[in-house]
Amino acid sequence: MLGALQVRSDDGADIHVGPPKLRALLVTLALEMGRVLPVDLLVDHVWGDAPPGRAVVSLRSYVSNLRRLLATPANPTPVAMRGPGYVLDLPPASVDAIRFEHLVREGRTLVPDDPERAVERLDEALALWRGPALLDVADLAFAQAPAARLEELRATAVEERFDALLTLGRHADVVAEAEAHVRTLPLRERPREQLMLALHRSGRTADALAVHRDLRTTLGDELGLDPGAGVEGLVEAILRRDTALDWRPADVRRGRERPPGTAPAGRGTPPGTGEDELVGRQQEQDRLRAAVDVLDSGRGGPVVLAGEPGIGKTALLEWLAAEAASRGHLVVTGRCLEGAPALWPWVQALRAATAVLDDERLGHATRGAGAAVGHLLPEVAERTGRPANLGALDPVAARFALQDGVATFLARISDATGLVVLLDDLHWTDAASAELLGFVVTHVRGSRVLLVGTHRDTRADQT
Repeated sequence: MLGALQVRSDDGADIHVGPPKLRALLVTLALEMGRVLPVDLLVDHVWGDAPPGRAVVSLRSYVSNLRRLLATPANPTPVAMRGPGYVLDLPPASVDAIRFEHLVREGRTLVPDDPERAVERLDEALALWRGPALLDVADLAFAQAPAARLEELRATAVEERFDALLTLGRHADVVAEAEAHVRTLPLRERPREQLMLALHRSGRTADALAVHRDLRTTLGDELGLDPGAGVEGLVEAILRRDTALDWRPADVRRGRERPPGTAPAGRGTPPGTGEDELVGRQQEQDRLRAAVDVLDSGRGGPVVLAGEPGIGKTALLEWLAAEAASRGHLVVTGRCLEGAPALWPWVQALRAATAVLDDERLGHATRGAGAAVGHLLPEVAERTGRPANLGALDPVAARFALQDGVATFLARISDATGLVVLLDDLHWTDAASAELLGFVVTHVRGSRVLLVGTHRDTRADQT
């Protein structure tokens, strides 16, 4: 599904799926592998707003055709009817999109400690792509969100690979590949930072600064925005010839590359920030340290860092992350991005949390919350065996189940250790993320969950 729909038999022979509606049915079932999809939902995905009078009968015919095409002696009914709907019952690794997500998750986990293997896994993941995601159904409404999510994960995989290459000292490779990536996705700031760092380390500081100027122009012209604190912090470090930017072989053992001033994005505990970035911030540090003290005693709560652009909110967030991690708390991060898919910061934060949980802890944390977490993170449904079946609920019930499930999940994680959830750039948050944040704040009171967000506010600069 990572390109034009392609189906192969166990012996490698191509299987012609047939008409567009049959392809739409197969893609729908494959996107929700192992989950029972109601007949009404399948009809909606296959025919949209104009189903025929005998749509259910026609659907049965399409299901029969799919069974015939996909059946093997070992699995004669790959499309099974269960309860109120149908389910595609195939090994998850047989679907390229599912295998891609698994490899990306594995690669991201390896970046800090084994960047060489991380590059191998991410290369394997990216090699699965043959074109735009869900190409055969790209014009159908149901495919828009999953296609966008897969494309976003593809871009993230590319950028995770750049981080691993930077850690390995392969700056020239990053320059060659990041330049093309930036041309394709000119509004993304993370690959610009990676390209700037690679150019600087390659002795091309003037070119690195030119990348910054181009980003500033592009963001200003397209969105009326300035680059974020991460980019600006890197530029300042380049201009003052900060030796912390220099690559050292020991970085391979230490793990993940992150230039001074850049904001971590959903990847567990970020390192501390330099003291020069926190000059004049003692009052804010004291308040944040007090919040971690309270977390140590068994209670969390919400904290907001508000202030003008560039005043140091992200640096404080990074300092807090290092402080909390040094006391044994789990720290996860999500960053709000303008134009990102709904709930994106929560996807980042939850993915970071699940990446460090073993199967036993993940099973405990998702008990009663698996549908919600699996809805946001399909790989969790795969690991736990708990189906993400929110689609069977009406919209109001599904929204409540999602919010309650996420709050339950976070509270359960905090049973074993304090949990710090960092949400950067809340001024860009989408409505669904903001609503979920409000729900979580209310429903994790009494748990060891500390929620900390940064918000751009020209009227304030205080916690």
